[in-house]
Amino acid sequence: MRNAGSTPINVVVTASDGVTTRTYSVVVNRPPPDLAFNPVKPCRLLDTRAAYGAFGAFETRSYYASNSYFINQVGGNPNGCNIPSDASALALTITAVAQSVGGNVIA
Repeated sequence: MRNAGSTPINVVVTASDGVTTRTYSVVVNRPPPDLAFNPVKPCRLLDTRAAYGAFGAFETRSYYASNSYFINQVGGNPNGCNIPSDASALALTITAVAQSVGGNVIA
């Protein structure tokens, strides 16, 4: 699959006399590809019980989904989760366990 963008194409047309030619320039525009769902086996990306502890009120953290070193550092699968580095979106299951107070998760 080619990347999105524009590609100029020159088309040369030869007349029936075999000598006369005419060149036409055409620009082909390709839209960006649609996102596609590519399932991977279930895999633990992180576990706050094992690394860095519970979240505090209004705390924000950032995590990597495709770097096995960083996944291991936050209690996830030490071998990584086989998520491509160019993934555009993730579908996640988020589970809260042994919470000490009520709250909500925004992801």
